[in-house]
Amino acid sequence: MTVPYAADVGSAHGAGLLLSAAAAGMFAGNFVVGRLIRPDVRERLTLPLAALTGAPLLAFVLAPGLAAACALMAAGTFGLGYELTVQRRLVDAVPERVRGQALGLSNTGLMTGQAAGIGAAGALGEVLAPSHVMAVCGAATLAAVLALWRHLR
Repeated sequence: MTVPYAADVGSAHGAGLLLSAAAAGMFAGNFVVGRLIRPDVRERLTLPLAALTGAPLLAFVLAPGLAAACALMAAGTFGLGYELTVQRRLVDAVPERVRGQALGLSNTGLMTGQAAGIGAAGALGEVLAPSHVMAVCGAATLAAVLALWRHLR
């Protein structure tokens, strides 16, 4: 939805800026969570970080300008640092002899789910404005986080 959103805010280079902001947020989140936060604190932050991946997207319903949209994207992808704790849990739970297979299967499922979500967002983009689709994606993310509340806390 970044390309249609950028077109809506009238910026030819906006999609690149939005994607760059998302990448920067993801890098910062993984660095901070993986290197600067103690493991016990990291575990307690799993649920809030997961919620952070969707919460900023709700603000897209207000159709923010490009600078604010970039800040929202960076904030949301910062939350992806929660994946480090989830991956650690998987590594700890799976016997070493099948760990590679388990991680491969997990990543395949993750990518498949992401592809399905992107396809659904594209389909929704046929009937809603890009800003509203992004807000719906944020709401769907928060609904998933709430559904997984017990497992993420």
